[in-house]
Amino acid sequence: MELRRESPGERVEVSADHLIRGVTEDGEFRFAAAITTSLSNDAKRRHQTVSGATQVLSETMTAVALLGSLLEGDEKISLQITSDGRVKNVLADIDAKGSIRGFINSEQIYADTPDMPGGPPPLGMQGTIMVMRSTPAKLLQRGTVPLVQGDIASDVANYLTVSEQRACGMAIRSSIASDWSVADAGGILIEALPGASQEKLDGYRRVLAAPALRARVLESVRPEDMVETLMNAVEHESPYRILARSELRFQCTCSREKVADMIRGISKEELTKMRDEDGQAEVICRFCNERYVFDRAELGMMLHDFGRPS
Repeated sequence: MELRRESPGERVEVSADHLIRGVTEDGEFRFAAAITTSLSNDAKRRHQTVSGATQVLSETMTAVALLGSLLEGDEKISLQITSDGRVKNVLADIDAKGSIRGFINSEQIYADTPDMPGGPPPLGMQGTIMVMRSTPAKLLQRGTVPLVQGDIASDVANYLTVSEQRACGMAIRSSIASDWSVADAGGILIEALPGASQEKLDGYRRVLAAPALRARVLESVRPEDMVETLMNAVEHESPYRILARSELRFQCTCSREKVADMIRGISKEELTKMRDEDGQAEVICRFCNERYVFDRAELGMMLHDFGRPS
């Protein structure tokens, strides 16, 4: 946690990983920017990924963090990317409290990084982007579009434009260090509001599309600096206001109690077999790799309570 002086006499606490939201003073654009380095390294540690897989998982979680700026109330957003490349499936979600978790099906995928130069990109050119918005009670919205570039930021921005009619630009970075950890990760999203100038939107998009300018925006260590750099890089004047800050963290929703309830939901015959033949039940959460083990005695108690109303 660092303390940053926001204005004379005022100090604001800013977490290592956090997201900011705001609007331009002209009322034409909203923006979100995030730093996700710590949660990306937490995911890397849990899933034991190497360079290419680490990068894809980190970028997917950063993208879902930016999508999380659209959340309301107790909603959750899930982002799933499938492709014909070496990474077949990657999934991340975020809730309104800033808890993010992620899963990748191919942990040992290398990329053009210090540990393993060369090789094809982890994501292929054929695949889909699927975004689901839900509450604990129901699915509110689901949209799917094809991959068009095999680049997570570009393809998620394309999803927002095509599926949700949100004209926007997005840029994401995830730099892999020589020890395979995430050196830094983050991203920025700018969205045109109704009545926004197309010329201004094109200006933001040009900055985020140009490699040198995009790198200048994304090299910032704080989301506040990303926004400042972007606003200064466009030709038109872009005064803006930051409206909110929120912490981000890797946090799974699994628990021993939830897993026990899942086991109680199987048939009595299967539960008996687990107790008598296997001697235990073991469940590993695919999102966080947490391992839950229930021994013979615990399974026996579940059998004793089988069929009783909870």
